[in-house]
Amino acid sequence: MDAPLVAGVIALGMVHGVLPDHGWPIAAVYALDQPRQWVSGTVAALVLGVGHLISSVALVAAYVSFSAFASFAEGPWMKPLAGGLLVLLGIYEYVSGGHVHEHGDGEDAHHDHDHGHGGDHGSHEHSDVHHEHGADNIVGTVRSYLPDGGGHAHLDESDAERGLRTLGVTALVLGFAHEEPIQVLAICAGTEFCLELMLIYSVAVIVAILVPTLLLIAGYQTHRERIEQYTPYLPTLTAAVLVIVGLGFITGVF
Repeated sequence: MDAPLVAGVIALGMVHGVLPDHGWPIAAVYALDQPRQWVSGTVAALVLGVGHLISSVALVAAYVSFSAFASFAEGPWMKPLAGGLLVLLGIYEYVSGGHVHEHGDGEDAHHDHDHGHGGDHGSHEHSDVHHEHGADNIVGTVRSYLPDGGGHAHLDESDAERGLRTLGVTALVLGFAHEEPIQVLAICAGTEFCLELMLIYSVAVIVAILVPTLLLIAGYQTHRERIEQYTPYLPTLTAAVLVIVGLGFITGVF
């Protein structure tokens, strides 16, 4: 496999996995309600990641077993076709803004609620409540990250309340609902290492789900504003990777 191609697939997996609609905020919500938060967070994040992995591998299996398309893929036109599709997907990702949703109003409301609380009860009592309900504040922070709709089905807080089984099943369904595996399948169309690339992509997604989950449990909310400023650029980064890989197929680099 070409190292630049592998790097591109890893970049796609990392960028996609770190987006909140892949479920890591819900994994953190689940963990914060458990006595062993670190272990629970790790398990919940792995359940979500493995759910995406299973759906991705299933797509590859369907692709490989579709013999009519497989024979078609042997033609010399397949790499330019795959490259063109990736470029189009990159343009779509850039124009549509990917999965990043605006939460400004919701976050303002959350902050307004905090200020109003302090005004009603005095600064000392507000401080006591802050210490007594630190976990509640973290959960409130997580809620501000929850996707508010769009073109995909998403995990929500009710999934965290139902436990790991629901998280896993929902992640499995979301793996088919999102367009990222389709992007990797487009890459597969231009190379013979389809399964390997999908596994690499899925492992990158798992890592990208696990790390933010544990960071959130460790006090990620204290660094929220710093990290938020980079979130709007993730779709642009995804689009750039897709276009670069697509051009690589078209020009014969891969």
